[in-house]
Amino acid sequence: LTELTGRPTLGVLPWLADLELDVEDSLGLDAPRSAAGPAHGEDVLRVAVARLPRISNFTDLDALGAEPGVLLRYATRPEELADADLVVLPGTRATVADLGWLRASGLADAVCRRAADGVPVLGICGGFQMLARTIHDDVESRAGVVPGLRATCHDEPVCQTGPRAVGTMAPMPDTARRRISPAMQDYLKAVLQLGEAAGGAVTTQALAERLGVSTASVTGMVKRLDALRLLTHEPYHGVRLTERGETVALEVLRHHRLLELYLVEHLGMSWDEVHAEADRLEHHISEGLEDRIAAKLGQPHHDPHGDPIPARDGSMIDVPAVPLATLEVGESGTITRVTDRKTELLQYLAERGLRPGATVAVVEADELGGVMTVEVDGDRHALAFLTAAGILIAA
Repeated sequence: LTELTGRPTLGVLPWLADLELDVEDSLGLDAPRSAAGPAHGEDVLRVAVARLPRISNFTDLDALGAEPGVLLRYATRPEELADADLVVLPGTRATVADLGWLRASGLADAVCRRAADGVPVLGICGGFQMLARTIHDDVESRAGVVPGLRATCHDEPVCQTGPRAVGTMAPMPDTARRRISPAMQDYLKAVLQLGEAAGGAVTTQALAERLGVSTASVTGMVKRLDALRLLTHEPYHGVRLTERGETVALEVLRHHRLLELYLVEHLGMSWDEVHAEADRLEHHISEGLEDRIAAKLGQPHHDPHGDPIPARDGSMIDVPAVPLATLEVGESGTITRVTDRKTELLQYLAERGLRPGATVAVVEADELGGVMTVEVDGDRHALAFLTAAGILIAA
């Protein structure tokens, strides 16, 4: 071979089909690859890998791509990260230069958004270095100190870079609600409220029923929230909020109940309309607007339904109460809270004056029929025991 080609030859490597030897850096990235077939199964893991111009060691991901149920894609546009369950920043032969490309292409912002939504971001070697707050490079690019992705995403570094380093980018701790998706906030709020009612851990089935989603969806979100240390999950025992998760949930709940009261008192909406509106708005108001709403309302302690509004420090003033259904004939009390949010029921109760602040007396109780008669402002009304159980009376 040396005589034929004029080039030094050390040996001969026989050609074998599907040998799958690593090629040099990215030279073979666009060549036909042996595939494991399309991802299949109930849960497909979508992995988006940034297709860096100077990508290296890209075959690190071949084993992952060969797994059943894994859809591995190389991304060059921000929209290609939109549905990713995992984002990977691979190794690179020029970290600073490829970080510049990542920013110019819009992928850097997309990576930050996915991290903020709780999607894991994995960095390998040079990709891991990109996840730092700053990169010090006086050799390769001679660029000196360069801001990394954590400076862009307003996060703190969690580990040190090193040769062949691998690490992940966690969601950002400053202003937790801003960095956590609305869907996550809904789950945290539901765990808080269900946990208060149950007096302990919350089952995935209870969460699914509360949020109107499948148990599989709940399981997936619980894993994400557990990874973010917003809740803890013990199999067969349910979930509980961590201190940070409770802080986020209380903040969202404060927004919700302040909005409900503001919509009733200043926009003239009825108490049966405001729950759905507050659900939509609670994720999007700033802390400044929250403070202005609270000040306008006189720093209230309860919403239109009588539910306690968390203070800025998370504390709540809750009045001890018992269900109306537990009162004996002849007993009376003041309504402090209505727990049901069904529109038709709230309209029914409002028409009969059964709302927080009203005085109600039990006139008759038919336990076999499941109905009780109550008197409000001289008028008598029939109530099912089930409905009366959701009306709380000051103890």
